[in-house]
Amino acid sequence: MLTSGSLPASFCMRTLTVSQVHMTRLFLLTICLLASACGFVSAAQITISNLGGLHPITDSSGELVPIGSGFVQIGTISLTDAEVIASPSDRVGLEAAFEVFGSSVAFGAGGSGGFFSASITAPLDTGNPLIGQNIYIVAGDGADIPDSNDIWIFKSTLSFEDDIPDPFSETISLDYALEQSAGTVLVGTPVNTLVPLAGDSFDGSEMVAFIPEPDVALLSALACILLWCRTRRRN
Repeated sequence: MLTSGSLPASFCMRTLTVSQVHMTRLFLLTICLLASACGFVSAAQITISNLGGLHPITDSSGELVPIGSGFVQIGTISLTDAEVIASPSDRVGLEAAFEVFGSSVAFGAGGSGGFFSASITAPLDTGNPLIGQNIYIVAGDGADIPDSNDIWIFKSTLSFEDDIPDPFSETISLDYALEQSAGTVLVGTPVNTLVPLAGDSFDGSEMVAFIPEPDVALLSALACILLWCRTRRRN
């Protein structure tokens, strides 16, 4: 008869292995319960590029947006197409209506100005206001909308989708023809521009300049002049 002190080594190993399995299951169950309690947050990935299809973007003067400058960002805009088209005259309104997805990137993909290419990842959990909305690409010649003098806006036919149960992933590639199936440039004008690195010219888009907002000091001075003129007439 075997005593507890003379159990076979194989039995001890089996007992240890079973114990490890139970501990692993308990650990995984704990992690799942914690994730459920904290609320599940999933990450989506959207890839954008105008490099593969060679659709360069220039500023409003026709120059390729320099390498390492400008911004390109994904999101959605809670405005009608007509309002987006008119947005260069309402910078504040555009900024307020732009719900961003992830971080922005600068121009300079492929070692050339005017091009961008990036895979942007960000949470897209259930209830996110982006879900169900069109995907927009917004670009400017500054660090963001308030810092830019020029703006370019592309409305994709694709929409943000819930990332559960399958990870949400989309690719938006702008080509020189800007096929309507991909979307529409709402703010920007067609342009054919030279890309020095390629040694050739390509059809692309030119940004539109923001209409300068009236200077507060200038408006105050104008109001004072008008008031002075009215006072003088009465006298």
